Amino acid sequence: MKKAKLIPLIFTIFIAGCSTDEATSATNPTDVSVGNDVLSYYDTKSDITDNIYKLITFYDSALINLDFDNSIDVVLNDDEEIRAIYINTEDAITYQNISIGDSKTKVKDSYLYETEYKNYVLVLFDGETEVDSTVGENENEYIWINYRFDDDNILYQISIYDYSYGRYSR
Repeated sequence: MKKAKLIPLIFTIFIAGCSTDEATSATNPTDVSVGNDVLSYYDTKSDITDNIYKLITFYDSALINLDFDNSIDVVLNDDEEIRAIYINTEDAITYQNISIGDSKTKVKDSYLYETEYKNYVLVLFDGETEVDSTVGENENEYIWINYRFDDDNILYQISIYDYSYGRYSR
């Protein structure tokens, strides 16, 4: 009789375990995933419905107003287009399944053409294709992912922005 009661209990536990909510993944270099929400660099202010993001207008001293502490700061221009995303929380997952707290080795092993400068690792994309930033001309629509590490080579900030924003801050 104990077996008859145990089998449905095990089955119920199995089904419950299989039906848990999985986080949505960041499948493109421009994506940031938090729980079941995915923010894309190509979204606009009207696309952002979740209050987990701190929205900042670039011309309102964006860099002064960045939180840099357990947040996702989204910098918008006057047309309400995203110009940069600054990630400072372990809750966010980015392309290649990289998140705050990961090692520099994991980040470097995830790419072919990363550029290392001091405590940064930078990766350049043309659409979804990683490109070598040291070869050819970088186009304004190319996307940079900038990984910033502490002295122990632990990731503590991720920035996503286009070449134009990074070069001209506009």
